Amino acid sequence: MNFPVSNRFLNALSAPILAGLRHELTAVSLRPQSVLFENGNPPEYAHFITSGVASIVCPLKKGSAIEVGLVGRASFPESHHLLGPAISPLKCFMQSPGTALRMSFARLERLFVREPSLLHLVLRSVQSDFLTASQLSACNRVHAAEARLARWLLMIQDQTGESGINVTQHAIGEALGVRRSSVNAIAVKFQGEGFISYRRSFVQIVDRKGLEATACECYPTVRKLLNDLYVRGEAEVSFDAASASQMSPSTLPAQVASASKGAESCR
Repeated sequence: MNFPVSNRFLNALSAPILAGLRHELTAVSLRPQSVLFENGNPPEYAHFITSGVASIVCPLKKGSAIEVGLVGRASFPESHHLLGPAISPLKCFMQSPGTALRMSFARLERLFVREPSLLHLVLRSVQSDFLTASQLSACNRVHAAEARLARWLLMIQDQTGESGINVTQHAIGEALGVRRSSVNAIAVKFQGEGFISYRRSFVQIVDRKGLEATACECYPTVRKLLNDLYVRGEAEVSFDAASASQMSPSTLPAQVASASKGAESCR
């Protein structure tokens, strides 16, 4: 699954809207566990993910947090904040290292109110996120950890276009709401069956079909939601960079070439 390094939401924008955004975008590198927004606070930036994957979680009082969504190159994790002034209980951080095109959230909010086509695309993205979160809520309630881990790994691959992910057993356990010992036991089993290759903090998918056969019934549903997100009007606007550390205006496509004056690390 080799995809150009791009963001599907930006690809689906009309040329005039994209032209209006190009001077607002800055290329950034995102370290693992980088927080994109905190619960209870409006986001400072919108991050159009171009590589890696972000995890949206619902923090609980005792310190645990359950994952309710994954966002990769399909969209941007701050989209639901555009819908109104409600205080969000959700937090978002990078599950794996990645890159993004970043802009002021306040500026995007003003464009969202003013541009009907942008509003329409955001609503489609948020609807897809809501339906996915609803499916995962049912999944986490009734399906076994083994089937859910298979589904989660497949979702990560779908979001990133990569067969490997840098992630710890602890992070997987938190995402799925299971103990680390359970994650380890399932990972050992999957590796023995040839589904994955696993070493410390890195999982490589080896047999996707084997994982699909093991995953719960929720996976086809969430995959279809992702695939159908931009079934009309998506243009190929590629964001091509060898690595986040080498991002520069020359590595961006012509449509967004002036979006960045250089890469900066996300703090």
